[in-house]
Amino acid sequence: MFFVAPYTLGRDQLQALMMRLHRVPADKRIALLGRLKHLQRLGWPPGSNLGKGRRVKYQADQVLLVAWALELIQLGFTPERAVATLRGQPDSEWTIALLAVDDLLNEGHTDALIAFDPAILSSALGDDDEDQFGRRLPGDGHFLENWQLGGGIRLALINIGALILDLDRESIILGYSRPGSFLPSLRTRLNEVAQSSWPAVSQ
Repeated sequence: MFFVAPYTLGRDQLQALMMRLHRVPADKRIALLGRLKHLQRLGWPPGSNLGKGRRVKYQADQVLLVAWALELIQLGFTPERAVATLRGQPDSEWTIALLAVDDLLNEGHTDALIAFDPAILSSALGDDDEDQFGRRLPGDGHFLENWQLGGGIRLALINIGALILDLDRESIILGYSRPGSFLPSLRTRLNEVAQSSWPAVSQ
């Protein structure tokens, strides 16, 4: 065995990674940076607001949380709603992410998915009912069938396994990590946060 250094990114590296992850052209860079700054003002990811003059180092789980929030924004969420959604039921979301990482490390693939009822977007109509945040479900091979049988009309999905693999691949391409380092670092951080009962995320 050999030692794998913890995965960390500086702010500029995080921005470059998110640009590649979302295939953002250079002329749209300002818009993406605006979204990232907006998320930071909202305290997302947790632990990234260190005050003026202090350089932020994003760990693997924080990088995933930023990418996750941007995926929700791509679905039409406002940054505020994206952060509120991710803060809403962190235990279930972290469990799914941890299952996905374990699958990827042990099996090389995962079917873990996050499922949302797009009715949460109706918050634009002025209804802030917390139930609108919808459902977060692991990909167990049956939830689509159950959703159909339950009379579901709308469904939005995030392929959390693909998102994690994309972060891994793009980090390697950019030279931010070596093959085989991101997933173990992410699993370590997920386990650490899970054992602390999500205090950093829920606050």
